[in-house]
Amino acid sequence: MVIFYTLIMYLLINLKETCQSYMLPLSLLIGLIMCYIYIIPISMQYMSVFIIMLICSLLVLKNKGNIKRLYLILFTVGSIVNFFDFLTVPILSMGVPIIIYIYINYNEKTFSILMKEVILLSVYWCLGYGLTWILKWIVGSLILNRKSLWKGLNKVYLE
Repeated sequence: MVIFYTLIMYLLINLKETCQSYMLPLSLLIGLIMCYIYIIPISMQYMSVFIIMLICSLLVLKNKGNIKRLYLILFTVGSIVNFFDFLTVPILSMGVPIIIYIYINYNEKTFSILMKEVILLSVYWCLGYGLTWILKWIVGSLILNRKSLWKGLNKVYLE
């Protein structure tokens, strides 16, 4: 609980310093309050994704000028979320950091460049998430000497 609230405060302070405005930190805080922020730290189901989202948002702020590093960060975050999430709100770990990225760069870049970067950031997150999903089946098949990959694909296809 302490880690969760500390990360929120640290992110809000950094957002205020980076944006020179209370608009983004206040918007994030209102959004978190509407997610029943007091339930998140006591729910193992939600805690992992929210912690990952907060850390990723801080990394976006720290690396706002290095888009190639941000691609790698979002790819890694997609992979980590796939590993830790219970299929609750995985997209949160992509959406909030990208919204922060848009907000801190909307005056510095043209709309077309910004949208291209946002699409690529989303693609990298999806690649990290999807490749980890497939690699879990492949590693499971190799270790257990079973056809886990084919069973998983058939389950996805049939449902």
